[in-house]
Amino acid sequence: MHDGRGKNHQAYLWQYGRPGGSTIFEFRLGRDREGPKQFLGNFEGILQSDGYAAYNEVGGPKIVYAACWAHARRKFIDAVKLIALDKESIGIVEKMDQLFRVDRVARETSLTLEARHALRNEESKPILERIKVSIEAARIGALPQSARTKACE
Repeated sequence: MHDGRGKNHQAYLWQYGRPGGSTIFEFRLGRDREGPKQFLGNFEGILQSDGYAAYNEVGGPKIVYAACWAHARRKFIDAVKLIALDKESIGIVEKMDQLFRVDRVARETSLTLEARHALRNEESKPILERIKVSIEAARIGALPQSARTKACE
């Protein structure tokens, strides 16, 4: 590279998109907050991400941060890997799998965005409430630095 870092340098493609809309890939040499901060500017709306810290404190004052269920689920899977009989974490993963089944049905039946939204309101809301209750209960008996506590955060 012309800046003297050698021939190869790890770089990143940041992906921005919206359901049913365009997707934009932005090339950046690093993973720092400046990329999303510049790109999103004063964006107001729902920002769904994997929880990477670079997305913290970006966008406008009315931005709503939404987490990724796959990443949340993975943290509970990690807790189960450490303690195979962690019934609380296993139960939470099973409930999250129910959420994924709702979306799989929506994909397999090629539902429109509006129909998918209606399906989620009907079927996913009760599952989300059970997940919330389970996570709150799982935190009570867990050690502060445990994998389960970290998954619950």
